[in-house]
Amino acid sequence: MTRTRETIFIIAFTFAAFVLGTTEYVIVGLLKDISASLSISLAGAGVLVSSFAIAYALGTPFAVTLLGRIPRHVTILTAYIAVLVFNYLTIFATTYPVMLFIRIITAILCGLTLSLAIAATSEHMSASRRAGAVAWIIGGFSIANVLGVPVGTQIGQMAG
Repeated sequence: MTRTRETIFIIAFTFAAFVLGTTEYVIVGLLKDISASLSISLAGAGVLVSSFAIAYALGTPFAVTLLGRIPRHVTILTAYIAVLVFNYLTIFATTYPVMLFIRIITAILCGLTLSLAIAATSEHMSASRRAGAVAWIIGGFSIANVLGVPVGTQIGQMAG
C-alpha cells in the first residue's frame, strides 16, 4: 500500500472511531432528557450506558468470531453502516425496551467495527506506520470524548 493510501486508511478509521466513540458516550449527556422522554428514572436511563458497556465487552468477541470468515472490509463497512442506521433509529425509540435493544445491538456493532479496523490496520500498514496508525484510531475515541460528546449532547438537547 502506498503512503498516501495508508494515510487515507488512517484518517478513515480514525473518523470511524470518532463516530463510534461519540455513539458510545454521547448518551451520558442526554440521560436527563432520555429519562424524561421515556418516563423512566435517571438510574433506569443510566442502565442504557451500562448495558452498552456490557454488550460491547461480551458481544464483541462473539461477533468477531462469528463473522470471521467474511472479508474484513465487507464486515467493517456493513457494521459501520448498521451503526449509523441504529443510531438513526434511536430517534424513533419511544419505549425503554426498544432503546435498550438498539443500544445493545449498537454496542456489539461498535466493538466489531473497531476491533476489525485495528486488525485491518495491523495487516495492511507498513511496519513503520503500524503502531502510529493504531494510536490514531484509538485516539479517535478520545477526540470523541472531547469534541463529539459535547457537540452531540448539545444537538440532542436542542432537538429534544
